[in-house]
Amino acid sequence: MDRYGYSVADSVVVTFGQCPKGQRDFLLRAFAHLADNPSGSSDFAEHPPGRHSVSVTRFGRWLIRWWPDHAVRMVRIIDITFVR
Repeated sequence: MDRYGYSVADSVVVTFGQCPKGQRDFLLRAFAHLADNPSGSSDFAEHPPGRHSVSVTRFGRWLIRWWPDHAVRMVRIIDITFVR
């Protein structure tokens, strides 16, 4: 089976760029994990009105909002939030 890639929203790039290197490395591993498991379970799902379901997965102190775009074999990472 071909591997999925991942893409990140502009807001994710901004937050990512403000993180220390250790956190950036951690997030890159989390993004790769999601791409390796696009049908994997999430901690919970959000259902915005009129939009597709968004998976929310916790990795350490981070919540990552994403959805699998199976048509183009991509995981779309739309938000990352640091949980204090």
